[in-house]
Amino acid sequence: MADFPKGITRESFNEGFKKAFSIQNNWRSLLDDAYQFFIPQQNVFRDENTTAGNKRDARIMDGTPEDAMNEGANKVKAAITPDWRQWAQLKAGFELPKEIRESQEVKEQLKDITEILFSHINASNFSIQMGEAYKDWLIGTGAIEIRENTNPTESMLSYHAINQQLIAYEVGPFGNIENEYKSRTIPARNVERTYPDGDFSNELRTKIKDSPSTEVTFKEGYIKTDEGYFLIVTENGTDQLVWAMPQGLSNPIAVFRYAVMADEVRGRGPALSALPDARTLNKIQEFALQKAALELAGMYTSVDDGTFNANTMTIAPGVIIPVGTNATNNPSLQRLDTGTDLNLSLFEIDRMTASIRKTLFNDLRDPSDTVVSATQFMIETQALAARIGGAFGRINSEGLVPILNRSIEILQRRGVIPNLIIDGRQITVKFTSPLAKAQDTEDIMSLQQTVELSNMMAGPELTALGFNLDLIPSYIADKTGMDVSLVKSEGERAEAQQQMAEAAAMAMEQQQEEPQQQLA
Repeated sequence: MADFPKGITRESFNEGFKKAFSIQNNWRSLLDDAYQFFIPQQNVFRDENTTAGNKRDARIMDGTPEDAMNEGANKVKAAITPDWRQWAQLKAGFELPKEIRESQEVKEQLKDITEILFSHINASNFSIQMGEAYKDWLIGTGAIEIRENTNPTESMLSYHAINQQLIAYEVGPFGNIENEYKSRTIPARNVERTYPDGDFSNELRTKIKDSPSTEVTFKEGYIKTDEGYFLIVTENGTDQLVWAMPQGLSNPIAVFRYAVMADEVRGRGPALSALPDARTLNKIQEFALQKAALELAGMYTSVDDGTFNANTMTIAPGVIIPVGTNATNNPSLQRLDTGTDLNLSLFEIDRMTASIRKTLFNDLRDPSDTVVSATQFMIETQALAARIGGAFGRINSEGLVPILNRSIEILQRRGVIPNLIIDGRQITVKFTSPLAKAQDTEDIMSLQQTVELSNMMAGPELTALGFNLDLIPSYIADKTGMDVSLVKSEGERAEAQQQMAEAAAMAMEQQQEEPQQQLA
């Protein structure tokens, strides 16, 4: 019989599951609206949308919010985790001695580990699934599950964006998402393959044998304990423990929030800021379409004169309508003047469309500009960095570092890379994505301005005395994420300086010997 891990009881698990989904239900109405307008095909917060094949965009009159979300998610993805790029580097942390941090051998080892790690990430489905998770993130909260792939012909890593309607969160003592709960429904015939060697109740075993097509629901939870993370699975209804499998030290699910308000579990993203405009735009577009239909088909008034019957009349091309009179002053059938025009509504539609696109970062470059130079891309990325602000740091700490740590742990179990963990002390990570480089570019520009100003005001000699100018190349290389094999270590720099000094001394000796030889 399966046992709960130390520190976890049936009661505490059920209480955590119940409370987490109770908080989730408080967000249901807001998330239903947000997903309905911005990601309608993924909206399952509305009960009628849970059936496969349903029309989930039936209420949508304007596709601008959905289009803006797709473009915004693509921009963010290209700026933070670009496809087939190494968007982070492992580096030695500050707790290690300086000689180890500066060791070229250590740098080369971490470089090799980084290359192995990203070869598996880029060969997996990470790019596809992260693209979906970024849409959830722009609404407020994204989540991606990192699994081990046992297929020998594929990457050892597998990533899966999680439907936000199916997952609920529990925060830890420091405000970060610590535990995740999921409700999972599968056919009875798949239960034993989904949870091999699971401890099932007699009632469930009967369903598996006699009613294999019956849907069965389980409660799942990734719970943190003193021994690491455990996947706990119980039967819904009986609460019998089916599984309690250790998952290692890292969380198998990375949850990243855009911005978090005080005392709230879920995040709030820019799509929620644009939601009022999306609602209004949809309603104005609905009225505009109704108005256009009235303008095209018209509205009519009729006189009950015994000849004309409005109940059987059909207005269509080529139809002859019997009327009592066509007199101009009193016709049997007359078109009703609907008044007004569409100019005001069109103005509002244009304004709200521009507002939604700006909120979701669609305005950073003219979409008609098909040719983008490196300078244009850099300026756009810097503007995006300024607009995203603190959300970039949050997704790094809540999303990308946990994804890297979990991926590293899986590769360690497979014996591909040595044991290490990104803890910010002994091993840290340097993000090299375009968005991270945009922030580093500001530091480089600040350095350039400082040195130029010092040269102008104090002169080159005092500037050389006041700054370690010989360290500037390595500083720039670190900021730009240059390959460590191209950067000289401190020992190599000292050796090169000594050689330069010896060469300068020899040249001076030769200059002193030449006049003496001429006198002789």
